[in-house]
Amino acid sequence: MPKISALLVFCLIIIRSLTAQVQPTKEQLISMKTMVEGYNQMDYKMMKKPWGLIGKVLIPKKSLENEFKPPFLNYGTATIDTIVCPSIYSCSALLSYENDPYKRGFLKFLFNNGGKLQGFGNDYPILVYPNKKTLKSDQLSSIQKSYLIDSLINKRHQSAHPFDFNGCILAMKDDSIIYKKCFGNSNFENNTKLNDSSRILLASCSKQFTAMGILILVDEGKLHLKDSIQQFFPDFPYHGITIENLLTHTSGLPDYMPLLKEYWDKSKIATNQDVIDLLTANHAPVKFEPNTRFDYSNTGYVLLASMIEQVSEQTYGTFLQKHIFKPLGMNQTIVVARRMMDAIPPNYGLGYVYDRTTKTYRLPDSLKSYNYVIYQDGIVGDDGVSSSITDLAIWTAALKNHTLIQEKMMEKAWTPQYLKNGKKVNYGYGFFLSHEESENKLIYHTGGWPGYSTLIMQFIESGETVVVLSNNQYDRFLTLTDEVMGTLIYR
Repeated sequence: MPKISALLVFCLIIIRSLTAQVQPTKEQLISMKTMVEGYNQMDYKMMKKPWGLIGKVLIPKKSLENEFKPPFLNYGTATIDTIVCPSIYSCSALLSYENDPYKRGFLKFLFNNGGKLQGFGNDYPILVYPNKKTLKSDQLSSIQKSYLIDSLINKRHQSAHPFDFNGCILAMKDDSIIYKKCFGNSNFENNTKLNDSSRILLASCSKQFTAMGILILVDEGKLHLKDSIQQFFPDFPYHGITIENLLTHTSGLPDYMPLLKEYWDKSKIATNQDVIDLLTANHAPVKFEPNTRFDYSNTGYVLLASMIEQVSEQTYGTFLQKHIFKPLGMNQTIVVARRMMDAIPPNYGLGYVYDRTTKTYRLPDSLKSYNYVIYQDGIVGDDGVSSSITDLAIWTAALKNHTLIQEKMMEKAWTPQYLKNGKKVNYGYGFFLSHEESENKLIYHTGGWPGYSTLIMQFIESGETVVVLSNNQYDRFLTLTDEVMGTLIYR
């Protein structure tokens, strides 16, 4: 992966967010466009024009030349395609190049409180793609793409032991599987190998299934998106919150995890009802009034799972099995609280974290700092679904083909939400959405839990799908996923 430029030393800390986005100011837009124009002309005086005083004094022409002349000579002039701003202090511009239409460039811009440029350099594009699908992804055959994907995984992600990738990868174009392969073990102790039917905990990617369960009940007329949560939990002390607020993370509900950490008996495994009872008893303050902010909420999806159980009179797992997994033929997908079972489910990928003390991968259960994986194991809705890449190929196809619910409802699930102040939220009903309006809609979800990293992403119109499931602690997970998708859409 290309290193971030030394010119970014002015930034003390950078927090990258895949969810929260802000609009760049007029001054920031001018600064970014000026910098790119200076790059195109190799005019270093122009490139320093938008900088604050410190940058103008300390950044020499030689540094700019060393940083940006090589890509200019290799790829030619650049055009800004997409701008993404995780915060008011940081924006990144996705570039397309004159000499190589398949090349992605990514420049990061850092700003101070006054909007002045304070840092600038090459970055690496993670899950950010052009607004318009102007390129045809048929430059290479499926076999050639499969070879490229396999090569990059083996070269970049299987060559840094012990921090190499362990998990399964699926890449598809429409209904055709381009690449499907697993690396490493499902059980590190006995060296049992992963396979394409191995069950791996999806973590927050489970939210897609919770949302679909709710939408199925809405489709059947048993729920309505504007229903208040008091219709299901009369004593719940948080008012003015609807099912739609829960689906879109705009409820303002407090996070249940700190409450469990402070008040819960750690010798017991908590359930959804325990979470609801704890929230009711403690009445922790809301983070904000409903629909005034976006704040990713596991609490909301716990409530949604409990609503499914209440309305259907079935457990969350039974409902999903009856209405989603079995109809679609997702035979390996299950909802289990593994630590409440007598035996590990068949073909199950255990999740491992790296213990720096022993320099080995270990189950998080054995480490005191991860004890929450035990007492939170019975909570579902925000987590709890385990699946395989074979089953998720079926799942992503069902989403695109509107197999489970009406097309109108499915499209609504992929539509950005708007807050009371008119600001857009790039999240629908259980799906993150591409940051900008696009002719080629990107939907995705990420998941993370000790020992597990997961991502399901697909371009709806053009048909590219990538699923990556990892059952070990692997720091370059998002980079791997991005490189696989980049191979599909740019080659």
